[in-house]
Amino acid sequence: MFRTLKRRSFKILIIKRTRLVRTILSILVVLLVNSNRQLCRLKKLLKLLEMSEANLLKSVNYLTPILTSFSFYVLRMLFFAKNWNCMRKQLID
Repeated sequence: MFRTLKRRSFKILIIKRTRLVRTILSILVVLLVNSNRQLCRLKKLLKLLEMSEANLLKSVNYLTPILTSFSFYVLRMLFFAKNWNCMRKQLID
C-alpha cells in the first residue's frame, strides 16, 4: 500500500514537472516569435531618443501598452543613461 502511494505521488510529481516544462517552452516560443517584432519596435523607439524629453515621454506613454515590460525597462534605462551623460557633461563644462 505504501509503495503504491509513493509511486502515485512520484507520478504526480513527474506530471507536474512536465506541465511546467511545457509552459516554459511555450512561453519561450512565444518570446522568440515576438522578439523580432519587439526589436523593430525598440529600434523605432531608440530613434525617439534624439527627440526632446517632453516628446519622448509623450511617445513612451503612448506606446507603453504595446511594449513588453522588459523592452520598456531597457528603453527607460537607455533614456536615463543618455540624460545622465548629458547632465554630467553640463556639470563638467
